[in-house]
Amino acid sequence: MEEGWRQYHARWEGEHWLARAIEHWEFYTCFHRKLCGHMPPGSSVLDIGSGKGYSAFYFASLGYRVTGIDTDPLSVEEANAWAKRLDLPACFLVADAFSFRPEEPFRLSYSMGLIEHFSPPEQVQFLAIQGALSEVVVALAPTSHSDRTLPPCAVPWIPQTAGSLRQSFARANLSLVDTFGVGDVFSIWDCRLKSVLPNRLFAFLQNHFSYAMSVAVVGRSTTTP
Repeated sequence: MEEGWRQYHARWEGEHWLARAIEHWEFYTCFHRKLCGHMPPGSSVLDIGSGKGYSAFYFASLGYRVTGIDTDPLSVEEANAWAKRLDLPACFLVADAFSFRPEEPFRLSYSMGLIEHFSPPEQVQFLAIQGALSEVVVALAPTSHSDRTLPPCAVPWIPQTAGSLRQSFARANLSLVDTFGVGDVFSIWDCRLKSVLPNRLFAFLQNHFSYAMSVAVVGRSTTTP
């Protein structure tokens, strides 16, 4: 899998960190704002699979105390360097979510583009671990619309739907709080469809029928204080 991730990240070789970060922030604006609604100011946040820290820095810029964990040492090193340059309350560690054990639980933990690389039983295990690490649990994963409109990912993955993610949350004994689509599907046909549909109907399709590039589910742990 590590070789697959190297091939995936090679797409952006030569692109400046800031350019890639801006592109990331623009695409995930809805996701970031939704998560802020589940966290009081100054909350502690865990970014699982934090990569180069793009989302972590968004939350840190708003005053949240962010910890990012990733299994790639180079990404962690680069993210920590940018945290120092930007003077933001974020730190990054080389760690695996399945073995990570912090001293105190977080208010919220989230993963983006990670859970779809696990088998269904592993997804449930992963979410249960998140529930032990934080009060609010969030997972975002690509749908089949992403698979048909983006270049293939070198790392094997399973397209998700709102229903499949909610099912994994329920099996991990997490109470469901919210489900929503993230990212407009951007083929020519899909853009034309959006232009003729009322905004509310389009949002309904995104949030309830997974008509989006990704879907996100927010759950709550019943055991973490």
